[in-house]
Order: sequence, then C-alpha cells, then structure tokens
Amino acid sequence: MYSEALAIADRNTIRLMIDDMQQELADLAEQVKIKKAELAVKENELTVKENELAVTKNEISSRNDEIAAKDSEIAAKDDEIARLRAENERLKLSRQ
Repeated sequence: MYSEALAIADRNTIRLMIDDMQQELADLAEQVKIKKAELAVKENELTVKENELAVTKNEISSRNDEIAAKDSEIAAKDDEIARLRAENERLKLSRQ
C-alpha cells in the first residue's frame, strides 16, 4: 500500500512538473511572439527613418548642386566685373 501511494504521488508530481514545463514553454512562446512583433515595429520604424534619410540626402545633394551653380554664376560675374574695371581703367588712361 505504501509503495502504491508513493507511485501515485510520483506520477502526480511528474504530471505537475510536465504541466509546469508546458506552461513555461507556452509563456516563453508568447514572449517570443511579443518580441517578434516589437522587432517588426522597430524594423518598420528603421525603414521609415532610412527613407527619410535618403530624402534628406537627395535634398542636400540638390542644394549643393544649386550652390555650385550659384558659385559659378558669381565667379562669372566677378570675372565680368574685373574685365569691366580693367576696360574702364584703360579708357580713363586713354582719355588723359
């Protein structure tokens, strides 16, 4: 009788341990599911930020091109001013 009671207790203990492990496994699976969802959200946020960065880089590149064009215009106008000053100076000297 005593050993039968121990055997039943052992079986019950084993069933309880199995139930606990199954619950722990289910809890871990749920945690993994939550972490995967969080990771997907973070990946989407990262993709949005990368797209925003690409747009910003394109805007900067366009602005740099505009600045380079303006610099070229300024240089051309500076050359024209220098040429006109030299011509003006030459005309002043020829009148004297």
